[in-house]
Amino acid sequence: MNFQAMDPLPHSAPTQYQPTQFYAQLIHQVWTYILKLWSARNQDQGTITNHFPANMLTDHQGIYAAQDCLPPHTHHIYNYTQEELLLNPKPYIQNWIQNNQKYIQNKLKILTKQTRIKTQDIHQFFQPC
Repeated sequence: MNFQAMDPLPHSAPTQYQPTQFYAQLIHQVWTYILKLWSARNQDQGTITNHFPANMLTDHQGIYAAQDCLPPHTHHIYNYTQEELLLNPKPYIQNWIQNNQKYIQNKLKILTKQTRIKTQDIHQFFQPC
């Protein structure tokens, strides 16, 4: 069996790297790719921040649609109009939606339980002066 014929690259080839040179070149290429990818990602995020995902807008509209279903003492969460709220930064809107969705869900559970057992809301007894 001829082992020299099976070896595709002779060991004395001029393009052969030393192991340290090979790994240094590999690491350099990987990091160059990562940095290009990261900068492209950051540029995309900078241009997209003004746009809101569809589910966020749907949740926002749903909270304002639930305003009619809630009793008057819960309307303090609607301190902004829909348009004013959308002018705030995106993280603020996300937190507002998350907090108010939980609040509305809890209030609707309470209302359904009150109608089921036919009791009045305690807020009806303490009207503001």
